[in-house]
Amino acid sequence: MKYEESRKAADDNYLSCLRMVQEPWDDNYEFGMMFPVPGVFPRKYMIATGIEVEELEDSERYTVPWKPFMKLNKKTVQDLFNQMWSAGFRPKDGTGNSGHVEAMKYHLEDMRKLVFK
Repeated sequence: MKYEESRKAADDNYLSCLRMVQEPWDDNYEFGMMFPVPGVFPRKYMIATGIEVEELEDSERYTVPWKPFMKLNKKTVQDLFNQMWSAGFRPKDGTGNSGHVEAMKYHLEDMRKLVFK
């Protein structure tokens, strides 16, 4: 594989962008997405401008094939999760990141050592 081809392949994996924004005066969150056109050099990008929706009758709910409106790579999903975490979102079941739990565990052990000396 030539250098430029390998560079384009690597770039395609990292240049997708999904952003979440909340304005201070609004309770809603806005999402935007931009991604590179695969295999095109010099680089060109696509930007999401909306989602197309279709109206269904109640009886069609289970008969119409489910269609995903978006397909994201692992890095983009992780970036979105990180943005949501920074905005204060946490899983409903109360689980946090394992690093936080481990740090709390060691802190409690230290406190027990001090108290029960």
